[in-house]
Amino acid sequence: MRTTILSLLGLLLVLGCSSGQDTGSPTGATTASSGAGSGGGGNGGAGAGGAGGEGGLNLTTSSSGTGGDTGEECLSTLTMRVRDFSESHPDFQWSDHPNFGEIVGIRQGILAAELAKQPDGSFKPVYVAGNDVSPDGPTYAPFTGVANFDSWYRDTPGVNFSANVQIPLTGNGTTLVYDDANFHPIDAMFGFGNEGFELNGMPNNWHFTTEALVSFRYKGGEVFTFRGDDDIWVFINHRLAIDLGGLHGPELGTVDLDQRASELGLVLGGVYDLQVFHAERNYSGSNYRFETSNFCFLPVDPPK
Repeated sequence: MRTTILSLLGLLLVLGCSSGQDTGSPTGATTASSGAGSGGGGNGGAGAGGAGGEGGLNLTTSSSGTGGDTGEECLSTLTMRVRDFSESHPDFQWSDHPNFGEIVGIRQGILAAELAKQPDGSFKPVYVAGNDVSPDGPTYAPFTGVANFDSWYRDTPGVNFSANVQIPLTGNGTTLVYDDANFHPIDAMFGFGNEGFELNGMPNNWHFTTEALVSFRYKGGEVFTFRGDDDIWVFINHRLAIDLGGLHGPELGTVDLDQRASELGLVLGGVYDLQVFHAERNYSGSNYRFETSNFCFLPVDPPK
């Protein structure tokens, strides 16, 4: 009997200890992290990396998403790489050049019909127009050759400063839009600063390019519309879909993916890139409207 009682007491002691133990399982807490670029921006502040450096400003805005027809999360931010140039760059402003006056007009055929894959895995436009300065001066916007153009969409030490920027898209479940008639995403932020002309009494940073990249699954029914100035090139599946190069006022381009699926190499269910290469090269105005219908944007690495 004594042995039986001791055994029962031992069993009760074991059960009591087991019920009070911490299992160590997760409690569902989430962790958020933030960091500063390596280019001298400082913690929590807007900073600039060196020209062409990997640091630099990272402007981020909150994003939200909705589920697509396939159950995939649809993002509602547009990630772009902004590169800031001096007005002394041969392709920008050119106010001191004797042949360059008020140069206005769309110039097509500046870029090859397909992007070229780079060693780092990114895709970049290929300049094919040679020296496109008009012999009679103010006829169309100058392009001074491949060497200068190559810095437009590449981080180039001593030539440009770069930053990643996230732009919020707003709308309903089928249409997403970003529309800014005074598009200056890097005013007073970094790089060469707000050079020259003031719009509405406010100084602005005018001489910059943007490279936007989104990924999507082609389901049918997608339509993309862009309106802006100056140069605008849109590539879908690395193929030229909108060609609005040159210095001009706000111009509109639209792509119905179903109508151009064969030309763009699109197959239902396939995942493709949509890339917008844009330049703001001269004082006057800066417009940027990015609109999509029936797109579901998927996670993608930012432009390089």
